[in-house]
Amino acid sequence: MNLERISGLAGRSLPLRQANKRQLVNALIKNKERLAADHIKHSLHSRIESFPTHFQAPEPQAIVADGLKFWFGIVRVLKQMWRFLRHKLSLKLMIIISAFTLLSPLSPNISAKGSSFGPKHAPTATALAKVGEIDMTINAKEAPIFQWPLGGLTSQEFSSSHPGLDIPKPSGSEILPLSAGVVERAAYDSDGRGLNVVIRHGDGFSSSYFHLGKIYVSVGDQVKENTPIGTVGLTGRTTGAHLHFEMYDGGKQVNPRKYLP
Repeated sequence: MNLERISGLAGRSLPLRQANKRQLVNALIKNKERLAADHIKHSLHSRIESFPTHFQAPEPQAIVADGLKFWFGIVRVLKQMWRFLRHKLSLKLMIIISAFTLLSPLSPNISAKGSSFGPKHAPTATALAKVGEIDMTINAKEAPIFQWPLGGLTSQEFSSSHPGLDIPKPSGSEILPLSAGVVERAAYDSDGRGLNVVIRHGDGFSSSYFHLGKIYVSVGDQVKENTPIGTVGLTGRTTGAHLHFEMYDGGKQVNPRKYLP
C-alpha cells in the first residue's frame, strides 16, 4: 500500500484496522525523512548561494586613489603638527624676548671698560669721557685735598658690588666737588645714573656724582672746592633722594674713605 492510497483511505475516514498499521507507520516515517532532507538541502542551497562564487580584484585606479588618500592624510597631520610646534616656539620666543626686555634695565653695562652694576646698588662709571678740547694746567706734583660733598652719614659703603658711597639728603641739597678741578661730563644717562657730573682733579684723580636733581655746571668749567655743582635728586635708578659719588685714581675705582678727612 503506498502513501497516496493510505492518505486517500485516511481521507475517507476508513477504520484504521482496514490498513496495514506497520506499512502506514513506515510510510509516515519515510515521508518525514524525505521532507527533512529536502528542507536541509534547500536551506544549504540557499545559504551557499548567498556567498559570492568569486571575488573581484580591485581596479588599479581604486588602489591609486586609496594610496593618495592615505598619503594626503599623513601630509595633513604633519602640517597640523608643524603649525602647533611653530605656534609653541613663537610663543616661547616671545616670552624669552619679553623677559629679556624686562630684565635688561636691571643690569645695564657701562661700556667704557666693561663694568656693570646691578639693581641693588647705584651705577658705576669705570672710565671717564675724553674731552680733547679742555685745555687745563694742573700741577701733577701737588696732590689735591679732598672734602666731603655733603654733610651727614652714609647709607651704603664702598664694596665690590657698590663702588662708591651713598649719602641720603633731601632733594635740592647743594653738592660740592670733592676737590677743585675741571668738569669733564655733565649730562643725563638713562642707564640708571640719571643726571650726573664727572670732574677731573689733579694728580690723576677724578670723581663722579649720580642721581642729581639739577646740574649747575657745564663741560669745561673750572670749579673750586666751594663751587656747587648741582643738587641732590631722584633721577636715574634710585629708591630715595641721595647722592652716590665715586672716586678714581688713574682710572681705577678706589674707596673714597681712604682720601676723605
